[in-house]
Amino acid sequence: MTNILNETGKLYNVSQINIIANGFSKEMIEEAEILYKDKVKSTAISILEQKNDYNVVLLAGPSGSGKTTTSKILCETIKKLGEQAIALSMDDFYMGFKRMPIGENGKKDFESVYAIDIPKFKNTLYELLLNGSAEIPKYNFSKSEPFDFTNKVILAKGSVAIIEGIHAFNPIFTEGENLNNGLTKLYVSVENSISCGCNKILKDSDIRFLRRLIRDKFFRNSSAERTLDMWEDVVKGENRNIFPYKQNGDYYINSFHIYEVCVFKKYVIDLLSKVDKSRKDYSFAEHILDCVSEFNDINSEIVPLNSLVREFIGNSSYYM
Repeated sequence: MTNILNETGKLYNVSQINIIANGFSKEMIEEAEILYKDKVKSTAISILEQKNDYNVVLLAGPSGSGKTTTSKILCETIKKLGEQAIALSMDDFYMGFKRMPIGENGKKDFESVYAIDIPKFKNTLYELLLNGSAEIPKYNFSKSEPFDFTNKVILAKGSVAIIEGIHAFNPIFTEGENLNNGLTKLYVSVENSISCGCNKILKDSDIRFLRRLIRDKFFRNSSAERTLDMWEDVVKGENRNIFPYKQNGDYYINSFHIYEVCVFKKYVIDLLSKVDKSRKDYSFAEHILDCVSEFNDINSEIVPLNSLVREFIGNSSYYM
């Protein structure tokens, strides 16, 4: 099965996936999990082999790529390899609703790099790499403003701080600074598509949409309509803020799990089948429904609690 699963950029076929899912779903999941964890481990080993006093990993990727769970798994893996590690988020450097930039649509633009406190983040990056310590802000999402306190982070020699965020590769945070020593850039995303027959392709971005759709419902109490409303702007933001800098990565991890659409199927059909057919974006919802309906179901209960897929369907051991 390894030769089928371990191919970044491959266009899979739904019938190929269904054959495995039909009789070997547990083995399929187990091997997919091993392959993903092995990618994370090899990246962790490469980072530690640099032998820097302090290491900072900037982890970037588009929406639904699994950045947060990957940062936690990477952190866990580094600890198993004998070094300390801490996972941080660029979201804590948001400036707050009142200081958010205005987008082209006249609304506050949370996707803009200028929504981040750029001087504060640059200073934090510099302090972590130079001295191994920094004051890290904390963002209050319920009030859309930073808390009035910070948390002190102190790195031991040889340890790693992992900072994930959609803007992590933007050169605005590193320009004019000599930050090469100890700085690593890791890009995470879905890098596979699936042919669903009759010229229907579930693209890598579509798979990320499935993840976002389910997560929005379960963890943000957001409707399918709301996710559809936002998705066009999300894609525009990715094309503007993420993909132009993808080539700046030192390491790349494909977060696609070959069994995931089989697990997502029941949730996606339940959510999108209720969408109003008169919506202007219904053709996209219909495309997703047509593709997903071709997959065999896999019961989510057999997905390991430490799987990246759990970031989207819940009960992840990393968020308990």
